[in-house]
Amino acid sequence: MKEDFRLLYTNNPSPLYATSVGISYCDGTYHMKRGFSTHTVVEYILDGEGYVCMNGEKHLVTKDQIYILKSGIRHDYYSCAKNPWKKIFINLKGTLPLILLKEYGLADSWLYNGENLKPMFEKISSLISSQVSNEECQQIVTTMYMELLMKLHRTKMRAAHSKEAVAMKDFLDANYSRLVGNEELAAHIFHSADYCVKLFKKEYGMTPYNYQMEQKMTLACQILRQTDMSVKEVAASVGYNDTHYFSRLFKQKRGISPKAYKKQNSN
Repeated sequence: MKEDFRLLYTNNPSPLYATSVGISYCDGTYHMKRGFSTHTVVEYILDGEGYVCMNGEKHLVTKDQIYILKSGIRHDYYSCAKNPWKKIFINLKGTLPLILLKEYGLADSWLYNGENLKPMFEKISSLISSQVSNEECQQIVTTMYMELLMKLHRTKMRAAHSKEAVAMKDFLDANYSRLVGNEELAAHIFHSADYCVKLFKKEYGMTPYNYQMEQKMTLACQILRQTDMSVKEVAASVGYNDTHYFSRLFKQKRGISPKAYKKQNSN
């Protein structure tokens, strides 16, 4: 078996950081076992076949599929002898990989169709021989991980909800930096505002307004944890020009002020 990889170093580990990225050219002897993994592993299958053992069952994983194995559990996977895997891998550490999986509704699943996500992973594989710094590599990999979860979440939601509901949710997600009114949302799918609110609440369990509030607070939490942006800058990034109003709303929704939240979640 051959591997091309790059180790990623960090002097100040954050809640989300990568330890390595690479490409595995597996053979028939490839078999990875970790009794209690300290890493969350993300792998994209470029070619070939193999098996992932999960909850006492083995699952066939083939070309253009992605699996995400969480830290804190047993990892057990191996390639087929006759048609072994070629795959791109990312190894992540920190508390955020699991938190983000839960936030995006992906905590209970691990295998995904990655047919349209190959370019994301190819960009990651290009880092192996790149001259960019470790710090820049870290930023590229961690940003890609969050983007990947967002795309997988959207795919999952599309499968579970009507086209109209998904269209509304996608529109709200694309306009997270402002507040979208019910009339504007209704015009987007050519229905009445009353119809839109009822449909959205039926399929997502909350009104469009409450959904936007929750998404803004979730995003604000991520930014506060992962960046050095001020509360004023965070407020503006999620659509609030009034920092005091944003702070009151954040405390109402999360039970703590943005400033205190940032301090509590900083290393």
